[in-house]
Amino acid sequence: MPTEKSPIDHGEAEEAISETVERFYQFKTRLRTAKDGATIADLCEGAGLAMDPNEDVKNTALFRKGILEQYLALHFPRSVSGVEQEKKIDYHIEQLTDYLRQEGARSILWIGGSYGTGRVRSPQSDLDLFFGLPKLLSADARAAELRIFQGLEKIDLVIAQNIAPVEDLLPALETGRGLARLSGMTKDGVEVVSTVLASKILK
Repeated sequence: MPTEKSPIDHGEAEEAISETVERFYQFKTRLRTAKDGATIADLCEGAGLAMDPNEDVKNTALFRKGILEQYLALHFPRSVSGVEQEKKIDYHIEQLTDYLRQEGARSILWIGGSYGTGRVRSPQSDLDLFFGLPKLLSADARAAELRIFQGLEKIDLVIAQNIAPVEDLLPALETGRGLARLSGMTKDGVEVVSTVLASKILK
């Protein structure tokens, strides 16, 4: 398994934070498709993690989870306990719901995952969000709803645009059909996975 080299400075500019989030999801995608130990070792080396290229590894979900946890610990602020992580998630949910309300969002939000079931026990627990996206007939209404998702960074939630651009939600808002995922990270290190389902019955 890789070992950490040295932490980075988290006092980055806004643009750099977005780039850091996008690099994480690029790393995650490339790790998932890596075929051999040498490729994984090169990938880890480029991310600041050291790994023996001769180590016999099997690229299983459990193996990748260990590497990703070390990557996150190196490049993002991490909680020291499940209790601290739950407090962070509490804060971000409050920020998100207030933001959606203040902006007049038409989409509906549900909270899932370990937080939704009241079982946040890990300092690495992520935040699972489910959005119900309405069908909006007006181009102005669609543009306004899209701007709300584009503005999530105002509440310290950075979407990885290189994985699934927020703009890809526009056809779903127009047709009331479609399923998408938005991936991102809060600036204090909580990974956010959002499932977006469009429905004609939502107005």
